[in-house]
Amino acid sequence: MKPSKDIDMLNDLDDLENLLENSYVFGKTGSLKVASCDDYYLVSRVEWEGLSSMTERNTYVWNADLFGGEIEQSDWNDQYKAVFYANAVLDRLVELNIDLNTEQSKYVKGAALFLRAYAYYDLAAGFCEAYDEETAHEVWGLPLRTEAAIDEIESRSTLKETFDLIIGDVEEAARLLKGRPFPTNNRNRPSMEASYAMLARVYLSMRKYEQASAYADSCLIRYSTLVDYNDICKDCATPFLNDLDEVIFSSNHLIANARLTSVGERLWMAVDTLLIDAYDPNDLRLSINFLKNREGNFNKKRGYIMTGFYDFSGLATDEMYLIRAEGYARRGDVERAATDLEMLLNKRFVHDTFNGIMTLDANDLLDLILEERRKSLVWRGLRWSDLKRLNKEGRNIVLTRRLGSEEYVLPANDARYVFPIPDDEIALSNINQNIR
Repeated sequence: MKPSKDIDMLNDLDDLENLLENSYVFGKTGSLKVASCDDYYLVSRVEWEGLSSMTERNTYVWNADLFGGEIEQSDWNDQYKAVFYANAVLDRLVELNIDLNTEQSKYVKGAALFLRAYAYYDLAAGFCEAYDEETAHEVWGLPLRTEAAIDEIESRSTLKETFDLIIGDVEEAARLLKGRPFPTNNRNRPSMEASYAMLARVYLSMRKYEQASAYADSCLIRYSTLVDYNDICKDCATPFLNDLDEVIFSSNHLIANARLTSVGERLWMAVDTLLIDAYDPNDLRLSINFLKNREGNFNKKRGYIMTGFYDFSGLATDEMYLIRAEGYARRGDVERAATDLEMLLNKRFVHDTFNGIMTLDANDLLDLILEERRKSLVWRGLRWSDLKRLNKEGRNIVLTRRLGSEEYVLPANDARYVFPIPDDEIALSNINQNIR
């Protein structure tokens, strides 16, 4: 019932479509994954002690008690807000008895399903274990809400159920969005191409590399534009424009834990020196992605966004080339893997300085693809998921941070790779907490 006649209701397809355009709700990803990964470090213990929140301090040193009693955590709450909005649209489509065979109704339903899955996947990447086919039916997934009703408590699903819902939503979205033109001027809008790209990302995190590569291929068949970094301003603080041709679906990190996750000159932090040293002098990604601050350290510039300080985390063609190449390499198709990697790197190096891929050994090529993946997709919130899946495969990547004389270590496959559910959520719903 409307509490006031001044409140607008969702009365038709235009209202529903407009609701899905809410950029304050949709197209966001969590900040904790960026703050927790090994792409940066704080320059001193003093800077760590000066962090504004307990959550930031605990995140930096991978404390088991991540939130330290702080509530209202955006990584959890804001994604469930996106789920609520998407469910409200899906519910209203049924309540209004709308014909679901029109182009607009198909778009509205497909977009709502995509955006719901996008939020659920981001939650799973932070608050669930790395996917393992053998145990996914036993370990905790997410509370899965598929209706907007707020008067029922959902218990946690299994991880398999969580990923089944995500995949099912995006597969249906791809079917519903088929035939709709790619949104070149509004890349916050879901599309068939974005659905295929999303499925490629999801399957990669599940270590189902054949499916990941196949969906990346389906995306690239339809949209494969790569930007030549020789045409991008190397000295600009904001190198990229909105709706960059390489972007398939635009999103950015939530406004939270900003001292650890925002971009631009940040004197209190520095990009990891080993990562900086990994770039070839002719690799344009070094000058375009990073700036040297007044202290002589490197900071991250804005990525595929034009404004704001919370970097791009969406889907783009460079990620699809890397996913497809990784899938090819893992199954021994080194020629195709090398071709994809060369296609990308030719657009990233100064003209006539990239000498091609020098190895056709499958294992060496896979290592090279993974290294290029880190250099290309830095600060997009993907490193945390990569660490989880690669450590599942035995790569034993150990993270270390030092504050003064104290050293903090995060071993491979540690329980702290799964963020705890916020305390206020546990108190209200009494769902099962993650063990750290």
